[in-house]
Parts: sequence; C-alpha cells; structure tokens
Amino acid sequence: MVTSMPNGAEKLKLVLPFAFEIGSEENIVKLVLWSSSPKEKVITELAEALNPLGALFSNLNVFPDETSSNLGSFIWYSFMRYSSKREIFEAALRETLEKMKRERIINNYYYLFPSKEGFFIDHNVYSIEDVSGDNLYIYTKENLSGLFLIPRKKYGSKNGGMLIKELGEMYGKAIGEKMRNIYLEAGIKACLELLHASGSARGIVHQKSIEFFKDREGWIFKIILDRVSEEEILLENGIKECGMYQTGVYRGFLSEILGKELPDDAVEEVRCLSMGEPESVFYIKLPRDIKV
Repeated sequence: MVTSMPNGAEKLKLVLPFAFEIGSEENIVKLVLWSSSPKEKVITELAEALNPLGALFSNLNVFPDETSSNLGSFIWYSFMRYSSKREIFEAALRETLEKMKRERIINNYYYLFPSKEGFFIDHNVYSIEDVSGDNLYIYTKENLSGLFLIPRKKYGSKNGGMLIKELGEMYGKAIGEKMRNIYLEAGIKACLELLHASGSARGIVHQKSIEFFKDREGWIFKIILDRVSEEEILLENGIKECGMYQTGVYRGFLSEILGKELPDDAVEEVRCLSMGEPESVFYIKLPRDIKV
C-alpha cells in the first residue's frame, strides 16, 4: 500500500531499490519518512506505538533530504518486521504515522507491504539528477547487450557495426551540442575528460589516460580506456572485432563541438578490449587550429 505521497519532495534523489524479492510469508514493511525532527524523537514515537505488535527495524538508513531547503531535513529509508497480523499492524502503523504527521514529528511518509507474489515493487523511486538538473538515464547490461549484439546478429558484422557507429555519433552530437561553450573556454582535453567522466558514471567507459601532441598535419590525441562496455560484451560473447560505438561517439562529439564534420578516419582504435587486450587505445586526429 502507498499512502500520502510527499508534497515538495516527489523525487528521492537517492539510488534506492525499486524492486526485489522477499519471502511472501514474511511480515515486513518498507517505510519511507520525511522528517526534520531529531532522530531519537522519530524512533521513540514509532517504538512506543509499534513495539507491542512485535515491530523492530531490520534495516534503517537516514539520508539528508536534498529536495528540502531545510538543512535539518532527512529521508528515512527503512524496513520493519512485525509479529502481529498484517491487518492489525497496518492499522496501527497508519494511525501512528498520521499522528506523527499532525504533530509535525514527520513531514510526510509512505509505506509498502510485499505483493502476494513476494516482491517489493516501489513506484515512488525516481532517477537521480546530474549537476545540470537533467535526469540521469542509467542502462543495464541487458540494454547494452541488445544495442551492441542484436544489430550485428540481424544485419551482419559489417552493416550492424556501421549502424552501431551511427548511433554512437548521434549520442556524441547530443552531448557535444551542450558543451560547445566549455570547449571555447577550456579546450578539447577538458571536454574529453568530461565526456569520459559522464560515461564512467553510467558504467559505459573508464578513462585511464589522455595524451596529445602536434605533428605536421595537426593535433593527435591518444586516449587509453580500461573499460568500454561494448567491447567487454563482445568479448563475453566470443565476438573478436573492435567496438564501433565509442568510435562513433568521439566523431559525433568532436564534430559538434568544432562545428564541422570530422572525416571517417579521424578516429582510429588500435588496441581493443574485445580482442583480449588489457585496454583500448584510440587515436584522434584534429585540425591544427583547435583549442587544446
């Protein structure tokens, strides 16, 4: 059961489990509270009302409420076990929480019991946000496997790889469009660092190092990554060919930042995790007149 969704704190900006399995016979409730009261006061009120019904916290976490302007506001994320019948316990729990709300011991709350199939399924948990206020969209391994394997299986290695590369370019262009001003102020290296940090936060790539030097034709960046999700997935599935997605990301990202399309051979991968190498190495050729 869900009750009393919070006003002004609709999004839990925390990574909380949205669903997991628990024994359907277990007497347990998931309880989320918003409160500005001292922690001892909250625990005492709950204990005095619910301990006679065999209620005990089995897990309790308290986090600062980032959605509130009150620095003393917290989100309580907890599980409570009880030994009485569910109907009796739920009635007492609801009465106690409403009383605590009227007395302003808590600001708001909701609670959930397991479904009859034995799952906690919480629709009140929203995605976290990045520093710009945009929602973060975090992909699972299954999402990425579909993206990186199905086009290859359906269209063949060459055509499927080109489709994946184009998708990478589209993503790179979308990110690059937001970072043109950063390029003008800080240069290409800073933009690549930010791109990689964004990928690291989503588990897609991890940067080991960036080096750059100038030759007769222009600037050359050497990028070493010790994690590339596409190539790890290819290796796990016995597909020994270089990943295409990250190559496309670099080309789309840098083309958008610089305001002109880079040639296809501007980005080259010379070592690849999917081949069993310990790291992936990319070389990127850029014009002489860029801001490094």
